[in-house]
Amino acid sequence: MKKDFVPLIGLSVCFLWLSFFPLGRSIVALRRVAFYLIYPAGSSLSSVLEYGPSLRKSWGKLFSAQEEVQRLEGIVRQYQFSNFASELERQESVNVQKAQGLASRAGGEFRRKNITFSIAKVRYRGVSPAQWVSRLCVETPGTLQENIPAITLDAQAENFVFLGKTLPAASNFGRFPCVELITSPDFNLLVQASDSGEEGLLRGLGEPRRLVLEFLPKNSTTQLGETVVTSQGSLIAPAGIAVGRVVALEKDRASSLFGRAYVEPFVDLSHIEDVVLLDRRNSSPKEVAGW
Repeated sequence: MKKDFVPLIGLSVCFLWLSFFPLGRSIVALRRVAFYLIYPAGSSLSSVLEYGPSLRKSWGKLFSAQEEVQRLEGIVRQYQFSNFASELERQESVNVQKAQGLASRAGGEFRRKNITFSIAKVRYRGVSPAQWVSRLCVETPGTLQENIPAITLDAQAENFVFLGKTLPAASNFGRFPCVELITSPDFNLLVQASDSGEEGLLRGLGEPRRLVLEFLPKNSTTQLGETVVTSQGSLIAPAGIAVGRVVALEKDRASSLFGRAYVEPFVDLSHIEDVVLLDRRNSSPKEVAGW
């Protein structure tokens, strides 16, 4: 910054030197101009010489602080990544334990009935927002036949609940086979009330927490809160698998020949991670009547 003032100072000194010659009022005027030029220049130069080292030191501290902030940010990112990796590892361990527990529970439940099963991991929920309550797609080592029943474990009731059935290969999402859920409007299942024994046709409404049970007897004795299970006459699933709970009844419909009820499914569509697929090919007809 000192070099910037050298020409200005030199010019001012020249004006002062010329002002001492008898060149008249013009030289006097030039002397005054020189004074007003050299004074602020000298003042600025003095300020630079006085505060320059402090300013340089302040910039040095600022750059050091910036480097320290970057170092701390790197430590924080490394810590967050480490925690994220640990959480992923923990979650993977939990998922493996869940799958092993599910396989063990399914083995005890279905092997004694000579029903072959496999565990499939859920990969996709629907292939569009409108199909979120209609289907899910799973990862399996091979292809799946159509109409294979899919069940899952209800964590609260600690028993298996009916989920849906496999769709044709044409409905696969890439290499992942898809399962049509009981909440799909296109799904129908023959069920019966566990206490009254009355049978009806369960149909999805495209809603996550409501199904409709139709073709019950007009004077139905099915009660609120009664459990609905798969029927002996079902061609999709073995009998006795829990489906849902009766939450509403329509008995007084004069224009109808049948009763109707509404059922809340046991399966929680927002927390499905693993699916048990039952295979009827090696099953005994006696053990899975109606299959």
